Amino acid sequence: SGSIILQIISICCQPFLTRLYTPQDYGVFSVMQSVVAIYCVVGGLCYDRVIVITKYRTHARAILQLTMFLYLICGGFLSILLLIPSIWYTLFNLDFTFQLWWIFIVWLICSGLLVGIVAFHNREGNFNELSIRQVKSGITSLITQLVFGSLKFSLVGLMAGVVFNVLYSIKLLYQVKYFNCSYKFNVLKSI
Repeated sequence: SGSIILQIISICCQPFLTRLYTPQDYGVFSVMQSVVAIYCVVGGLCYDRVIVITKYRTHARAILQLTMFLYLICGGFLSILLLIPSIWYTLFNLDFTFQLWWIFIVWLICSGLLVGIVAFHNREGNFNELSIRQVKSGITSLITQLVFGSLKFSLVGLMAGVVFNVLYSIKLLYQVKYFNCSYKFNVLKSI
């Protein structure tokens, strides 16, 4: 139900967004979305899937911690790699500035972390919280993109909308009372 509501709101906002951003902005944004999507699959080495099927909650928390650590390491390595401007130009034919780089890195790493957190909530059966998070963060993203687009922020506005979406999602999911974030590395040894 949450995704249906969000899709209806998104469809209603598309005519406004297409008037605020250029086709070039959308093209570069879609390339970045593709990179983030690939990173979210590969960066955590698919340990987020193990979180859902683990028998014990302590093991699931330990695997969540491992998944987050892997996303941070992979994101850090990728951020250093992406500092080389020739890689952006060669691979994607993009002229990438430092202003966009740090927004992209925050988007990249936080998206990976969100994948692990969502997997943990799926394991715990917090589907209502996940649905509410999807609607709230999606609306936040659309509002941010509309405001930044009206202020002529171009590509930064599209990226900022998604970054606010991911950060707000992480904030909402950390506030769930069942989500206790105290981990110990000793649990990993028992797995």
